[in-house]
Amino acid sequence: MISRKALRIALSADDDASSRQRSLGFGHPRQSGKFRCAFRNPVGTEIQPENARTFYHLARAYALAKENRKALAALQTAAEKGFVDLEALAGNEFVGLRNEKRFNEINEIVRNNRAAAENKRKLGSKI
Repeated sequence: MISRKALRIALSADDDASSRQRSLGFGHPRQSGKFRCAFRNPVGTEIQPENARTFYHLARAYALAKENRKALAALQTAAEKGFVDLEALAGNEFVGLRNEKRFNEINEIVRNNRAAAENKRKLGSKI
């Protein structure tokens, strides 16, 4: 669990939204240092535990740091929380994971999530 003091410091760093996002670990891993970002991203998952994209960003940071088990675990959580961006899984940071059986299973879950989201959107537009 993140301490209140750490959260207050991260949120009050300044009013610039992109700076605040980077301080919470949402910055691009290559820009903010992939190892530093990998350790900061769990903060984002504690602040927004239901946000699938925060787990995706955590997986990216772990994949860039060659922490494959942690990357796959974070991707699995993102998929379970409804992650739908198939194109994001095709990124270069996941090249080392593409031959993994678990990665392909996660890819299938994301594909199903996307199909369900598209069906839901189509049904919503007919009402």
